[in-house]
Amino acid sequence: MLKIIKLGLLAGVILFIVSYGGLYLSIKYFPSFFVEYNNPLFNSDGSRDLLFYSHAFVISFSLAWFWERFKSLFIGNFILKGIEFGIIYSLIPFPNCVG
Repeated sequence: MLKIIKLGLLAGVILFIVSYGGLYLSIKYFPSFFVEYNNPLFNSDGSRDLLFYSHAFVISFSLAWFWERFKSLFIGNFILKGIEFGIIYSLIPFPNCVG
């Protein structure tokens, strides 16, 4: 369990930095793409900011648990295991996306 927490935190920090950096770079280099989101309808009053900052950690903890639970079912080297893991993860439907 401690290993899952450590891996989840590490992956959460990395994912947060990459996603926040990607957002910053996207706005800087493609400002016309984000003009639509300057509408006051999309402005946050601060009540939903926790969701933005915590989503990377929720995904990371769930993927760390999933990997520890099912990694013995994957065969091959590290790269093949990772590809198979990614394919399975992409095929699992999210509950809020289903009808």
